[in-house]
Amino acid sequence: MTPAPAMRHLSAVLVVGRIEPCLPFWEERLGFARAAEGWLGDALGYVTLHRGGVTIMYQTRASLLAVLPPIADLHLGVSVLYLNVGDIEAVAAALEGADLRVPLHLTSYGSRELWVCEPGGHLIAFAEEPG
Repeated sequence: MTPAPAMRHLSAVLVVGRIEPCLPFWEERLGFARAAEGWLGDALGYVTLHRGGVTIMYQTRASLLAVLPPIADLHLGVSVLYLNVGDIEAVAAALEGADLRVPLHLTSYGSRELWVCEPGGHLIAFAEEPG
């Protein structure tokens, strides 16, 4: 069997009804910046956000179905992102008032984690791993 070609980068694409309500979560609270965006009529159809080596992408259902009609019948559900961070206390402070689902805790495998639901309905686990 021939090995697969080299993989370079993986980006999460979160599918939502509207992108605009999700942006303050990433831009204002966590310091992400927009790298690219596209419009579908008078609303954002997609946006790419970057901070350091982390990329988050959003695309609306309407935009996704407009450009990829073959997936119209697929179930697009909630995603869970697991984001490793360097300072969980700083993240917790930045997320004060957000939709906290699992408070800051120590896991059985030694990570300190907290889980929030971002405005698009997806779960984000922020984790500071030991060491």
